[in-house]
Amino acid sequence: MTFALPDRSRFARHRQIAGWDQERLAAATVLVAGCGALGNEAAKNLALLGVGRLILVDFDRIEESNLVRSVLFRPGDVGRPKAAVAAERLADLHPEGRFVPLAGDLWCDVGLGLVRAARLAVGCLDSVNARFALNRLAMRAGTPWLDGGLGVAACQVARYDPRAGACYECHMTPEMSRRFAERFSCAGLARQGRGGGVPTTAVSAALAGALLAGEAVAILHGQDGGLRPGQRLTAQLAPYRLEVDDLPGNPDCCAHGVLGPVESAGAPHGVSARDLLGGEEGAVELGFELVTALVCVRCGPEAVLVPRPRLRREDALCPGCGNERAVDWVSWIESEMSIADRPLHELGVPAHHVVRVHGTRTRDVLLGGTLL
Repeated sequence: MTFALPDRSRFARHRQIAGWDQERLAAATVLVAGCGALGNEAAKNLALLGVGRLILVDFDRIEESNLVRSVLFRPGDVGRPKAAVAAERLADLHPEGRFVPLAGDLWCDVGLGLVRAARLAVGCLDSVNARFALNRLAMRAGTPWLDGGLGVAACQVARYDPRAGACYECHMTPEMSRRFAERFSCAGLARQGRGGGVPTTAVSAALAGALLAGEAVAILHGQDGGLRPGQRLTAQLAPYRLEVDDLPGNPDCCAHGVLGPVESAGAPHGVSARDLLGGEEGAVELGFELVTALVCVRCGPEAVLVPRPRLRREDALCPGCGNERAVDWVSWIESEMSIADRPLHELGVPAHHVVRVHGTRTRDVLLGGTLL
């Protein structure tokens, strides 16, 4: 007679759940965009569930007001990057996991190939601009994503899939579109104002983080969760209310269209546009707007090479006369341009980005990098 010893390993209780595949979770990569209150809760849950790799994206630093809503942050962390601190604390919760911080902006610091490498993206964001950026990345990468939002005593979770249902951009209201359009000044530079933040508590963050993690587990298992693609769940605490809405689709939405086959022949992050063209005439499509000059009508142009989202409104002010300068920008690097010889990383192209090369034939090329 033989006796089986009880399983007391780390994920023993998970393995008792019918249909649970802990190894599948361990092999998964999830990108978490936003490491504030909601990002703390969602990432904490995913780590405790045993997801093998989380890519944590946030450009912000910890403030004192974050401490009462963010389970991963401590008083001594004030002033430190949110993504880096979250990665450190998550490693304590799940020592076998890998937690990769990326202190950057979704508009210009997250390579399309990075989103493409993730099985799922989870948005824990607090602005229309950031959600729009993540939606565009995920839809083109072919990566499903979840969007979480918080209120004082309520939260929302939406599920989007590039191959089915409405996307975030499909159901943007006129007010959301107006707020999105205001992200740039008249000169075409990003506005600096951040506002006062969203009023909320740790309670709604914890609820939304749990709902996001539950949906994520279902998607990572290849199962149907509580939501279908293009649906949004609203959970309200006062008074209690739970409802699911089908979001309206838009057949003319510009965000739809999954990237096709990509060449990943090991092109390093430091290649130039001319290298990718291999001596042919043509152009390399960057996938973002690169500012090449700030032009003052009185003092003339100043040459710059910076992705447009990284420039702020104060950069538009001419140091000579104080007038607001206009912006010259390109989204393609043509073979005859002088910057065609510059390494792409010097032009702000992020690691693991996908650029489109238009030469004798058109092809998409995945650049290398060290983040993964």
